[in-house]
Amino acid sequence: MNALCRALGLVCFLSVPVAAQETDVPVTLQFAVTGGRFQTDSVQGPYRVLVFTGGSDHVISEFFLQWMREASASDTIALVSSVPIEELNSSWLAAAAPTITRTNSGTTITIEVIDSHFEVPGRRKCLIRPGPPSKYTIRCDR
Repeated sequence: MNALCRALGLVCFLSVPVAAQETDVPVTLQFAVTGGRFQTDSVQGPYRVLVFTGGSDHVISEFFLQWMREASASDTIALVSSVPIEELNSSWLAAAAPTITRTNSGTTITIEVIDSHFEVPGRRKCLIRPGPPSKYTIRCDR
């Protein structure tokens, strides 16, 4: 099953009250971190970063950024948008859980990754600034 299908399946799992869950969390889910806040004219809620890690010959991580609709008293949190973080997928291994920091100037997501393709693995820190649903900017150090 490809990573997008895993991410969307996990969204359904994470959107259902605990008592009703009958699905197992995918074994490749390494991190699910929620925090920060976005707001549009019609919806508001937190961001979520999902990190799936796996592979047999070469282990890599797949990263997804999600915008979640805040739950009201009568329903559960729901997915507004989910996008793969293409700049990190298929090459990098998550070095730690992503962190989400909320400040007066907005939300910043920090993801540290390792490139294990080389004899001496390289390490990078990437800063993601989420925008409106499905939009983000990313800057990685060298």
